[in-house]
Amino acid sequence: MDALKDADRHLNQLSRSHEIWVIGDTPKDIQCAHAIGAKTIAVTTGVYDHTMLASHKPEAVVSDLVDARDFLASRL
Repeated sequence: MDALKDADRHLNQLSRSHEIWVIGDTPKDIQCAHAIGAKTIAVTTGVYDHTMLASHKPEAVVSDLVDARDFLASRL
């Protein structure tokens, strides 16, 4: 929540959390996104595999950031 408040202050506007995408490679990244109402793309570039990340219910699990870019491009 602190990061969202900092972003709002920096941008001088209130963020619409449902329009925010968090990209991360840990279950904590996914949990953080869910806590603020953001969407999540989990990337299997870290120590967690597809199955583990998918169990935390991100919008997508991808193998690398190129795949994340392609996923976002198809949604925006």
